[in-house]
Amino acid sequence: MKNLLIIEDDLIQSYLLINSICRNISDIRLYNIVSTGKEAIKIITENKVDIIILKLNLVDMEGIEIINFIKNNKMTKYIGSIFVITNDIKLLSQVIDNEYVFGYGSLISSGEFIIKQIKEMMSKKEKLINYKSLENRIKTELEKLGFQFSYIGTRYMYECIYMCYYKQDIYKINLSKDIYPSISAKYFRTINSIKTSIFQVIDLAYRSIDKSILSEYLGYNVITRPSTKEILNSILEKIKEK
Repeated sequence: MKNLLIIEDDLIQSYLLINSICRNISDIRLYNIVSTGKEAIKIITENKVDIIILKLNLVDMEGIEIINFIKNNKMTKYIGSIFVITNDIKLLSQVIDNEYVFGYGSLISSGEFIIKQIKEMMSKKEKLINYKSLENRIKTELEKLGFQFSYIGTRYMYECIYMCYYKQDIYKINLSKDIYPSISAKYFRTINSIKTSIFQVIDLAYRSIDKSILSEYLGYNVITRPSTKEILNSILEKIKEK
């Protein structure tokens, strides 16, 4: 359930917004409605709000001051979480490209339009949360095996795991045909360069890690350096178990 903060000095408009949103979006709830920027900043600093609908023309300050407060205090949870409302093109032009602002509407925007925007915002944020979670899990598993992210080969290994995570059958994946070309295009490196870099970091990790830890992780007694596919499959299995 996402908490919604409405910053709007027209109470009738506020109630129209919240009634429309809560009727049509089941996983959102009203956290608070405030009419001034001062009240808004106090609530925002409590860090309990997920989505903000902000009128840019408030009685005590302009909405851009609230956005700047959020940005200057590095409240990154609000990136892409603010929907602004205004009829003032000049004010809108000052915030439209701000990373904290997801979208905008006018004072006469329909409820359907705003609901659609809020749903898109929530969907995008959910995807970002899932991405960050997967990213952290992959990094944790690689670090367990002694991989160091100061090496570009470890970054390539991360990319391999991330791409393979979304494949249906990881055991049928051909890295040279299915994965390496995409990494090559992303980093502007040859496929052979990518293979070599990955081989080097696996070799470094293999020489640095306690072999009993590696054997327990892979599920067999390790005698020689494991292949890229063996490490990749083992990490994917660990991640998918969580």
